[in-house]
Amino acid sequence: MSLLREIATWIHVLCAIGSFGALLALEFAVPTELRRQLVIPVARLATFLLAGAFVAGLLTYYGVIATVSATAPPLTGAFHMKVGLKFLCLIGIGALLGMTSARAGRQAETNTTWIRYAAMGLLALAALIAVSLGAG
Repeated sequence: MSLLREIATWIHVLCAIGSFGALLALEFAVPTELRRQLVIPVARLATFLLAGAFVAGLLTYYGVIATVSATAPPLTGAFHMKVGLKFLCLIGIGALLGMTSARAGRQAETNTTWIRYAAMGLLALAALIAVSLGAG
């Protein structure tokens, strides 16, 4: 069980970093003329990576609960609250990325930059929550 939990954890981390990196690269590494053409494919890629992070996060959470329930006292309510907030952040990011794809597909002149910045901010918040899970 421990090996599967470690694999799920690494898949979760790599998918989240990949999603953040795709959005970051779109904003700062792609020229403005090309950015409008790449908004929808990059948002879809980030959404698929985020879905992978979500599923791998659920598997990791299940693995932590199964491991702890067999060997240690129950986890605190603060741990479950932090994990719940993290999953809510991931759901919010998925919604924002869906809005980016929908708005960019509807109108070529629509500026969806603020939505991508909000998604990157929520990804950073989820990463900070993950760091606090390891510390506490």
